[in-house]
Amino acid sequence: MVQQSGKIQSNNDKKLTSSQVHNQWPEFLEKTAVILYRSNLNHLWGLEILKGGYEPLFEKIKNDFISNSLDFSKLISQSDEKYIRNIISHSIAEKQSYCLVYQIKLEDGSKFWVRDVGNPVFNEDGSFEYLTGCISNHTTQKTREIAQTQENQKKNFILENIPIAVIEYDLNLKITEWNNFAEKIFGYPKMKAIGRNIESLLVPADLQDEIESILQDLQIKKTPSTNINENLTKSGDRIICEWYNTPILDESDNLLGYASMVQDITDRRIIEYSLKESEALFRTMSEQSILGMFLIKNQSFVFVNEGFAQILGYTVNDLTNWDVEQKLREIVHPDDLNNFLALHDQKMLGKSDFGAKEYRIIRSDGKIRWVHHYSKPIESISGRLIQGVILDITEQKNAILNLEESESKFRAISDQTFVGINVTQDGVTKYSNLGTETITGYSQEERDSWGKDENLQLIYKDDWDYVTKLFDDDQNHEKNHLLEYTYRIKTKDGTIKWIEDYSKKISYEGRPAWLSIILDVTEKRKMEEEIIKTSKLDSLGVLAGGIAHDFNNLLTSIIGNLSIASLEIENHQSSLRELINEAESACIRAAQLTKQLLTFSKGGAPIKKSESISHIISDTVQFLLRGSNIQFDSQIDENLDVVNVDVSQISQVIQNIVINAKQAMPHGGTIKISASNFIASSGDHNFAKRKGLKYVQIVISDSGIGIPREFLPRIFDPYFTTKESGSGLGLAMCYSIIKKHDGIILVDSEVGKGTTFTIYLPSEVKKK
Repeated sequence: MVQQSGKIQSNNDKKLTSSQVHNQWPEFLEKTAVILYRSNLNHLWGLEILKGGYEPLFEKIKNDFISNSLDFSKLISQSDEKYIRNIISHSIAEKQSYCLVYQIKLEDGSKFWVRDVGNPVFNEDGSFEYLTGCISNHTTQKTREIAQTQENQKKNFILENIPIAVIEYDLNLKITEWNNFAEKIFGYPKMKAIGRNIESLLVPADLQDEIESILQDLQIKKTPSTNINENLTKSGDRIICEWYNTPILDESDNLLGYASMVQDITDRRIIEYSLKESEALFRTMSEQSILGMFLIKNQSFVFVNEGFAQILGYTVNDLTNWDVEQKLREIVHPDDLNNFLALHDQKMLGKSDFGAKEYRIIRSDGKIRWVHHYSKPIESISGRLIQGVILDITEQKNAILNLEESESKFRAISDQTFVGINVTQDGVTKYSNLGTETITGYSQEERDSWGKDENLQLIYKDDWDYVTKLFDDDQNHEKNHLLEYTYRIKTKDGTIKWIEDYSKKISYEGRPAWLSIILDVTEKRKMEEEIIKTSKLDSLGVLAGGIAHDFNNLLTSIIGNLSIASLEIENHQSSLRELINEAESACIRAAQLTKQLLTFSKGGAPIKKSESISHIISDTVQFLLRGSNIQFDSQIDENLDVVNVDVSQISQVIQNIVINAKQAMPHGGTIKISASNFIASSGDHNFAKRKGLKYVQIVISDSGIGIPREFLPRIFDPYFTTKESGSGLGLAMCYSIIKKHDGIILVDSEVGKGTTFTIYLPSEVKKK
């Protein structure tokens, strides 16, 4: 590799001829340790060796001498060869000497630096004849130069990257060195700082006398010194810097200048000042605080404040000499001591985190107080310390205990009531009582985790819009506004219940919430519906009774006249007789309709007698299903109680239900009828106030098309029918008859699966 600082020296005044060179060589050859060579342009790297020196380098390459010549092109890299050729060509053209430094690589892999100095030689006529020169081993010098360069580079790298400002300045205080961190601290780039007076550049005017005194002292003593003072930045800000100053001396101990390492300690000083302020503030606060503060080392108090002493009932001086572990056993309440010591030992052994704890203490005057204790370990140079605070919370603890007692009483009362009490906040259940569990079927634990979506799912889907609209109305959010509304819910077991809800906006734990009181009014709702239905039937009964009586009188007259007319007609008038017979049949059917209408009237009251319901069921059903494609499956208990009923009316009920079942199964099917004894329980809302009463239960089921659920509430209404040809009186009559027998009739149906009617008739103990 060619040294980039290779020289071409002028040789215009000393042009050497070939004969002059040869005349001067002998003496020169004997005294030098170099390779002397000669070459021409035709074979520039084919050197004719005139003399080989005694360097190890030349010993290594002497085997490459061929006929006293050496091919240097094999030892030089291509990049160096090109550069050397350009230099020599320029030397010949300018008739100047040349000096090159480059690297050669031998066949054994070793590398050497060489210095090549030569001259072009010209003929008498001035034409170029050949080159002559000498090659010397430059490896030692070059290695030293490279090492020095690397050392300088390393020094410069450290200087420019060290996180501290390095500034050098001469005896006139002119800056001669300025690294990157100096620029970072003071804001001046290196080119703007070099040559400037350091005092005028960085020192505030009011501090220059002080700085001059420091420099004079440094100049006299010629020993390193340290000082802290304010300095100016480029932006004019004052910063606090710490200076480490060293005099620069020559070999004769003469002062050449100064070198300083500078740190910006502004933030550190601010922190130190803040720490001092904080310490002063802490002491002031600790002396005036109601908190008890302490610091423990090696089981002794190294600091306690007045508040700590007052809580325990001692003086600060009393506590200074305490053995903490021993005294803890005396001041901690016996009921809390074991737990406290166990936790204390775990903390001291590092097996448990320090933190907060509440316990009772016994003061020096014997009074028992509750304290809240918080402590944590801190590591210091002198070892592990425990710092902590205690607060007398006796009054708060008593208040909490009173509140807990009050809450316990409230919960006891709340859980005894039949109404549901709930508190919701942001749609999330915060509290619900046992009454709510009874109504909804969901336990308090289940509802505690409920959010807005789960609470909404409890509401029957058809009432969602109604309920959400009420809560979205801003007027209902006003304080003290009572929101009253009725809706349905779907309980855990799928039962639909009617709920009356009384809600009011309250503040709960400092935030808005809803307090709701809910009542299960399902039975009340059913009773109201029953009253309405009964009222309708009674009204219809009065009307139907009047119409039926009048209509029956008219039919009696028509049938009597038709009978007389039939007797007067001669036999040959058979066509007229047929018409009269048809008229009589129609009148008889009309009479049957009036009989049904009378069922709704007071005149249709049942004429009861004790009967076995099994005979009524079997006789009626077998008669109706004779010749049909309907199967009959009967399961009737042998020990069935007798019932006090109007046989014709109960037969009519079974007949109407079975006829409906047949019509629901046009392609055939099965009618199942069962009868069993039944005792009413209070758990069934259909038997409210009938607990313990005995009944005969009759269940009639079909496998027909079923009744849509939305039609079920109206199924017993007069004139309500889903059939094109129905009158709507059949099931209404069934309801009326069962009610007049003090019984209950229920219906359940599912589209596509069939319908089930359940009848409960009061039974008698007497058997028949």
